[in-house]
Amino acid sequence: MQKDTYTKGKESIIEVQRKYTFLYISIGYLIGIILFFIAGIGLEYEKDLFTLLNGLHALSIFILLGLFYFKKISTTWAITTLSLLIQIEISTEIIIMAYNNTTFAISLIFANITLIGMLLIVTIVTYIRFLPFIITAITTITYLYCIYISNNSILIKLGPPLFIAFIVVSIMSKRMAKGVSTMQKENIQYKMEQETVLALLNMNKEQLLQFIKIMKEKELSLSQTDELLQLLGKEAREKIENNIKIMMRQKERDTSRLKKYTQSLTPSELEICELILADKNIPEISAITGKSISNVTSTRSHIRSKLNLKKDENLKDSLIKITRKN
Repeated sequence: MQKDTYTKGKESIIEVQRKYTFLYISIGYLIGIILFFIAGIGLEYEKDLFTLLNGLHALSIFILLGLFYFKKISTTWAITTLSLLIQIEISTEIIIMAYNNTTFAISLIFANITLIGMLLIVTIVTYIRFLPFIITAITTITYLYCIYISNNSILIKLGPPLFIAFIVVSIMSKRMAKGVSTMQKENIQYKMEQETVLALLNMNKEQLLQFIKIMKEKELSLSQTDELLQLLGKEAREKIENNIKIMMRQKERDTSRLKKYTQSLTPSELEICELILADKNIPEISAITGKSISNVTSTRSHIRSKLNLKKDENLKDSLIKITRKN
């Protein structure tokens, strides 16, 4: 989906990373469940219960993979649901072990806490801000409940450092997600500004770089460089003026026809319609307008509703039909 560091075509690198993370976690956990069945790991007298839990978990992962493959759920929802399923399954096992309250059971509790810690770290690379805090909260409640029912001294002593570690990692993940989001928006903004300038100059990036390269290779003096830039500037100014006039006339026509077609579109919705017509994707619209991606997505839904579009109708194509028809 893209040409820059953070977008790949129409799909952001973060979105691609989320997809691979979801697939890796799903496949990895399914392999873990298979190994569980082969090795028969668990408390002997609770083995049937553990087998049932893991079997249901494996089935739920297959269903989730199916929904994701057929695009019935978004990547964010897929990762969130999978993480919560893993969290709930592990927490249930931990509580069962706490009721057993043997040395072996306590060791399995810490092994499962380690698994949750690994899950927490993996979810950080998805940059879903709220997810690590949810995992931390459920883990904390589960652990405190285990202390309550077992009153185990080892669990009590090791509880505080575990809580601190989980909380610190969660806070770090929030800061990372915020930083990456800001960086992505700045990068998209820079890319769009670059494309706008090149379009106004009627040049592409390669042509501009070649122009700079020629100046360096010819070792032009300051006066020669200035003369060349003046010549370029004259031609560029004419191109800029013409292109701006064309762009402004087209934008005015688009806005006028949209207003004529439907009186119910708000100024914010009209702005997003104009950006869609300018071939901007959701992350780019978010960067330009300063709105969150979820807000832009919601606004697009409102526009579709006001235009009475069906599910299979493309919003951009519909806007083009409205604004560009003779």
